Amino acid sequence: VRGGDGTLREVTSRLPQAYGARLPKLALLAAGNANVVAADVGTAGHGSGALEQLLNAARDDRFRRREIRPLLRVRWPDLDVPPVLGFVAGAAVLTRATRHANEKVLTHGVTHKASVLVTVLNAVWRAANGRPGWLGAETMAIAVDGAAPLAGARFLFFSTTLHKLMLGFWPFWGGEGSAAALRYLDIESPPRKLWRSLWRLLRGRPSAFMLANGYRSGRAGGIRICCPDPLIIDG
Repeated sequence: VRGGDGTLREVTSRLPQAYGARLPKLALLAAGNANVVAADVGTAGHGSGALEQLLNAARDDRFRRREIRPLLRVRWPDLDVPPVLGFVAGAAVLTRATRHANEKVLTHGVTHKASVLVTVLNAVWRAANGRPGWLGAETMAIAVDGAAPLAGARFLFFSTTLHKLMLGFWPFWGGEGSAAALRYLDIESPPRKLWRSLWRLLRGRPSAFMLANGYRSGRAGGIRICCPDPLIIDG
């Protein structure tokens, strides 16, 4: 798959229609802006030379690196549409930040890893200063593994089946002893002491204050979301 996380999402979403339950191996030739999935599982390189090496490796069955990641499956129970498969999904301020990055950050020549850092800092700064639209979504209801839904305004909901993210960020904690593949982060709106909590948040090391004031994380096998705003699904 040559492209970025969005291209990979489009490919993985169509694999079950073509292959059924026995999905093929995938190799990435990362050519997107953020390349979040490639940052975790690696890339076979860039350009025609990398493609030729990849085809030779596939023919001889000598891939040097094999990584297994479960696909994150998003479906809409009330709509007659096929599921979308990827590795990252989120809502609330993530939707606003993604739109801002595509319209403002990437158009100014900021690409790849720098775009992720610029987008995160920009979103936090705007939210911390109370800019309209940057404090998250309207009321969402989130139910983890069949538990009772937890309703309320959300600053951020983010989930992934990857094992690591870019720049060393890993804003997850909890779920010790669980084998569930899905990691999630759920932050109420407005986020309390966001600037002071940012470094701990990005490293997945919450303070007692954060745990007591609407910063939640863990592992799950499935999550049900009722949300009026768009959901971002990538990679």
